[in-house]
Formats: sequence, structure tokens, C-alpha cells
Amino acid sequence: NGTKFSSIICYEILFPNLIFNQLEKENVLPDFFINITNDSWYGDTSEPEQHLFLSRWRAIEFGIPLVRSTNTGISTVVFPNGQVSKRLEYNTEGNLDLLIPIRSKNRTIYSRYGNKAFYLLFALIAVINLVLLRRGKTLF
Repeated sequence: NGTKFSSIICYEILFPNLIFNQLEKENVLPDFFINITNDSWYGDTSEPEQHLFLSRWRAIEFGIPLVRSTNTGISTVVFPNGQVSKRLEYNTEGNLDLLIPIRSKNRTIYSRYGNKAFYLLFALIAVINLVLLRRGKTLF
């Protein structure tokens, strides 16, 4: 039916610029991401929660839902606003039957420009701060 997805393996999900560069090279945004990962490396620690937390940022940055499937970690669907659906907890065997919302056609600033948008914002703040500093004031 023309639905496209992009597969992100394990810890690659932690690097937004890696994903941005790949999508820019392909010149198409997927309707959803799939993240297949193995969280068993870290044993009974907070790592599965941290990995999920950081993965949620990719859904927010790109405005694209994320299907996260793990062998021992936390499996779930993350919506484009970062909210998490029902989930399978750490070391829980089972399956989830969930609807995956398809990406809206509106693109986020990050999905359009990547880190360039943040560099521009920081440069703008620096210029404003310099102007204010010359006038004896400052933003920070």
C-alpha cells in the first residue's frame, strides 16, 4: 500500500545525525521507524529504560512513530509526540497488537535541516547577546 519504514539497528537510534544523513541520502521520509535492539548486554540495570528514553527523542525530532522490538528490553510503539503505548517490560515475553500511526505529511524542523537548524539558532542567540552586551545588557 505504499507504506515505507526505515530500520534502525540497536544503538544507532542514539545518533540523530546518523539517521538524518541516511534519510537525506535516500531523499524520502519513512512512515515509521523500526528499532530492533538487544538490551541484554547490560543485565538488570537501568539501561533498558535509558535506551527507550533516548529512542523516544528520535520519534519527536523526526515526527515519525517508532516501533521498538527488543529481545530482553522494553518493546513498545513510540508516537511522534514521544508518548509510549502499551509496552512489554524488561525480560517479559509476549507480543503487542497495536495500531501504528502513519507519519503526518508535515515535517519537523529537524527532519528538514538536521543540526543546521540548531547551529543557526545558537549563532542567532550569540549575535543578539553581542548586540545586547555592547549596550551594557546581556541575555545570559
